[in-house]
Amino acid sequence: MSYPIRISTSDDRPIYRQIVDQVKKALLTGKLKPGQKLPSHRELAIHLVVAPLTVKAAYTQLETEGWVLTKRGLGTFLTEINRDEHRKQRETRLDQAIDQLIKEAQELGLSTEDVIQRIKVRHTKDQPS
Repeated sequence: MSYPIRISTSDDRPIYRQIVDQVKKALLTGKLKPGQKLPSHRELAIHLVVAPLTVKAAYTQLETEGWVLTKRGLGTFLTEINRDEHRKQRETRLDQAIDQLIKEAQELGLSTEDVIQRIKVRHTKDQPS
C-alpha cells in the first residue's frame, strides 16, 4: 500500500508532527478522503521506519484536533472537515510557507520586490503553455 506520508530527517519538526502535518495536507489536497481508514499504528510505523508510539502520538494529536476518529476494534478514520476550517487550514499553511520564504529572503539580502518577481517568474514557468 502506498502512503502519502514521508519522513524527512532534515526537517526540524518532530517526526510525529511531520506525520500530523502530512495527513492534514493529504486530506486538504484530496490525496486522502474523508471516511478513509488510516493504516494501523504498527503498519504505518513499519512503513516509515519509526516507533509505533510515534505514530500513535500523531494519531492522538489528529484525533484531538478533530481530523480523525478512532473506532475501537475497527481502526482510525479521516473525518469530514467543514469548508471554513479547510480554508483556514490552507491559509495557515500558506502563511507558514510565506513566513519561511521571507526569513530566507532576508538572510539572502533580497528585497520584497526581488521575491515577488521570482514568484511571478516561477509561477509563469509552471503554467501550461
